[in-house]
Amino acid sequence: MINQASNKNYTHLITTPQECLPVNHDELLQDLRGSLDSIDNEICEGISRRLKIIKEIGEVKKEHNIPIMQNHRVDFVLDKAKSFGEMHNVNPQFLVRVFELFIEEACKIEDKVIEQEE
Repeated sequence: MINQASNKNYTHLITTPQECLPVNHDELLQDLRGSLDSIDNEICEGISRRLKIIKEIGEVKKEHNIPIMQNHRVDFVLDKAKSFGEMHNVNPQFLVRVFELFIEEACKIEDKVIEQEE
């Protein structure tokens, strides 16, 4: 004779290792967002450094009567961004769009530098 108690399903009592660990999702999100904030600061500092160098480039171009738009350089920068994306599993079109914005801003800065009276 089979014991009726042994036919009961106890699978609802089984837990996975992840369920045994207490997880505070708010703390986890806060930590992850803190990491993003740090990275965002690094990105902004890098952009600031980039723009300062662009101003220096504008001054060199002004001094030597070099045109602002250098198509070969634009192509090089965009190709480099695309390649980086492909090699690092980042959407290449996204990076190209970001660098197109950088190039647009660079042209504006160089225009201002070149138009300034000495």
